[in-house]
Amino acid sequence: MKIRFHLRMAAITKLSRVSLTLGAIIVFASVLSLGRPLNLSEYFPASFAQFFVWVCAFPILTAGAAVGSFADLTSLPFWDTLASEKVQMASIGALALLNLFIVWAFIRYVVLKLWGLEWVNAGTTILKCFVIWGFFQIACVFIAYAWSFGGFKSGDSEPACAAQSAELVRQ
Repeated sequence: MKIRFHLRMAAITKLSRVSLTLGAIIVFASVLSLGRPLNLSEYFPASFAQFFVWVCAFPILTAGAAVGSFADLTSLPFWDTLASEKVQMASIGALALLNLFIVWAFIRYVVLKLWGLEWVNAGTTILKCFVIWGFFQIACVFIAYAWSFGGFKSGDSEPACAAQSAELVRQ
């Protein structure tokens, strides 16, 4: 009985640590994306972080779209603030954190009670995959910033970044 309790607490502690790490990555990726509207078809170095935060918030965004098809959410006064381009990624980051909290609480309370310790470990492994993918996306952001603004050239005289080529066209 005592060993089983310690195994449960170890699994819950591991789940909480992985969830906190993923939350920190979501916050950091949201901060990297602040000030830019969500436009995944346009390249800029923080697009990797935007995509990561968007995928983490996708279940709640889908549920919000389902509710929005029945209720007129755009007429609410706070909707314009949440959807404005300046705070759009902060709103999506908050939704991603809310989704992470819901997943953590579901695994912690429902999965542990109904299916047991092995499924909690499986859920922790899935969250670890998101943590590793988040670290990879953050690394891609830094590599893209270094590539775009570090003076790398592609070819003889072509600029490495689309923003630099647009700047040259304007001159």
